Amino acid sequence: MSNKILAIAIQTKVCLICGKQHKDDSAILIDTRLLPKEIAETREAEMSKPSAYGDCKECKAYKEKGIVLIGFDESKSDFTLKPSGVGLYRTGQYIVVTEEGYKQFPFSQEHIDAGLKHRCMFIPEQFALELIKNQHG
Repeated sequence: MSNKILAIAIQTKVCLICGKQHKDDSAILIDTRLLPKEIAETREAEMSKPSAYGDCKECKAYKEKGIVLIGFDESKSDFTLKPSGVGLYRTGQYIVVTEEGYKQFPFSQEHIDAGLKHRCMFIPEQFALELIKNQHG
């Protein structure tokens, strides 16, 4: 009897909105080579590392309610990383606004359209803090 097995793992994704790692709607990954158990376990650990991007269940639910605004620090962000949003340094502000409210913000029409299409928008931290202050003030 062989002591070789398949390495099997569930794909881990990273939510571009909140940055959380999750396995929501993830694929099952299988290394089809028969491997010694120790090597298969190492391979499973490798395959379990984040390998894709996708919204988590919580962020999907918020996107159904409105447009998600995420505060970020421009000075700590890397705008060269792809896909968009990966290199943005999130500062903790997470605001959900209605479409009508979102359309009233002083964004360019291009940004308004992108936010409506993707149901989320990264905004500078100072703008996010001002929104929160005005909402609660």
